Amino acid sequence: VVLSTAEIYGGWLTFCPEWLIGSPALNPLNSPLHLWVHLAFMNLIWVFIPLWLMWDSWTAISEALREVDAREKKTVARKRK
Repeated sequence: VVLSTAEIYGGWLTFCPEWLIGSPALNPLNSPLHLWVHLAFMNLIWVFIPLWLMWDSWTAISEALREVDAREKKTVARKRK
C-alpha cells in the first residue's frame, strides 16, 4: 500500500508541473505514437497497476479485520455466558 501510494504520488509530481506549465512534451497533437505509447501505456503501468494493487490490498486488509472482529465478538459472547 505504501509503495503504491508513493508511486502514484511520484507520477503526480512528474506530470502535474509539466501539465500546469503547458509543456509541449505533453501535447498529444505532436505525435500519435507519443500519445499512445508514452502517455497512455506508460501511465497504465505506473498509475493503474498501483491503483489496482491498492484496491486488492484494501480488500484483503478489510477481510482480515472483519474476521478478527467476528472472532472477538464470539470470544466476548462466550465470556458472558
